[in-house]
Amino acid sequence: MLVELSDDIIAKIFGFLEVNEVLQCSLVCKSWCRVARADQIWHTLCERYFSPNTLKSLITKLEENAISVSKSYCSESVSLGSEDLGFTLANRETQRGEVGDTSGSSESSTASDSPTALCGTKACCCQARKALANLIEEYGNSKSSSCSKYLLFKAFFRHFSRGSYYVSRIAKLLDNLETFCRRANLPAARTLLPGVDGICIERQTGTELPGDIYCLYRLCSGQYIPSDYSQFQGILGGYLFYDVLVDWNLYSICSGTVTSLGDRRILKIGQDLFWHNNRGSQGLFVDLETKHVIEKTQNHYVIASKDTVTYLEKYVNDLCSNHLMIDRNTKQILRFSLSATYSGHSDVVTGYIRIQATCLFVPGISRFSDNEEQDEFVFAYRIRISMLSSAPSHYIYRLEQRHWIVTDTDGHVENIRGPGVIGEHPMFRPGSVFDYASCAPLRGPVGKMKGSFTFRPLHYESDAQAAAPFSAQVGELQLNFFECYRFPPEAPERYLQLQERWEEGNNILC
Repeated sequence: MLVELSDDIIAKIFGFLEVNEVLQCSLVCKSWCRVARADQIWHTLCERYFSPNTLKSLITKLEENAISVSKSYCSESVSLGSEDLGFTLANRETQRGEVGDTSGSSESSTASDSPTALCGTKACCCQARKALANLIEEYGNSKSSSCSKYLLFKAFFRHFSRGSYYVSRIAKLLDNLETFCRRANLPAARTLLPGVDGICIERQTGTELPGDIYCLYRLCSGQYIPSDYSQFQGILGGYLFYDVLVDWNLYSICSGTVTSLGDRRILKIGQDLFWHNNRGSQGLFVDLETKHVIEKTQNHYVIASKDTVTYLEKYVNDLCSNHLMIDRNTKQILRFSLSATYSGHSDVVTGYIRIQATCLFVPGISRFSDNEEQDEFVFAYRIRISMLSSAPSHYIYRLEQRHWIVTDTDGHVENIRGPGVIGEHPMFRPGSVFDYASCAPLRGPVGKMKGSFTFRPLHYESDAQAAAPFSAQVGELQLNFFECYRFPPEAPERYLQLQERWEEGNNILC
């Protein structure tokens, strides 16, 4: 027996659905189409797709986009479902059209001379952005019946299309990233570009991008790096040791092209400005089929994250939680983790000497292949040595020697001894700090290292005798590729087996 449900019950059921499912239900019959327009359904969807916590940031970015870009011929990508319900079922082919007043064909000249005007839009598209910002602001301020939730979501979905699901997350991470850089007084705080229009993105890349990448560039089209680049401005951080200098920036979509890596189609989303022995640029890439964020090694690649938004969220969370280092001199964000929960971190105090150590895997100069003898997994490590301020004011120490014990994946142990560190013998007084970075190559993806530094006191005690030399310990560092990276399916079987053991929770470290 068929039971006819009331409109209220149907509306409550629709409230549990995603936007695509609501649109599909609206095609069933006229009564369902009428229910599908109810504001209570679209109010729920508005809350789900752009949360109240990110409304202010989203409004700001839309308004910035509307006034900051000009020149190039762009239009909005519009696609609508049935009976003017307003927008497409997700990921269907779209028809080209323009949003807003189609008579607005004149180009805006606003900020045409600005160095950030790398990509632009027609005036009608700027008006559409501004209109959407006004709708969202009205919704956020009042949430009253005067704001049609259905019309708001329709405008929202038209603007962001297939990337709408990611808007709240991306707006939040970009806002947190900019806020952190401003508070830390980093040059990178002033380099993020406004977003661009969808058709501009597709014309530049020549392909349809995954939803998260598409949405990212709709809100932020990359990072502007001046031609007279002289400072560390990469907003995604970097590292420096010996002749390896990396400073990651968020790659501009205006320079983006789809390239090949074997049988994979990849798009660059992040680029370093320097590299090892001038070998050329490396970068962060996204695999357009799997959505994985990848980094190239010398002869292969490794997977850094399952998708771009997850990668950026983790990075920004680490940054805002003060888990990453900031170089006090260069104002560069360093990718070395300061988190005590990270196994590649140690912090030990011996007497009045404190030694903090942290490490990271460096894909760009690592290599792995079917020939195990030629494999080299390079881990950079950074050491911070300080003398406690509580030490007696007349105490003076000189670093004399270093000793490292490095164990690789197969259990092979290497002892490394030498005078000083990086050719220096730093002196320490109460409150002194000395930072340096180096690297440890392994013949496998996991290992460990520990060691000590020998200090010679240069002060004299009350009996006029110089104190004896002593060793300050460096806590054990776990060199673990798997904490931040994954091997691709075509990696050598022995490494895939280690990866499987790690994912199952088994101890694979020496």
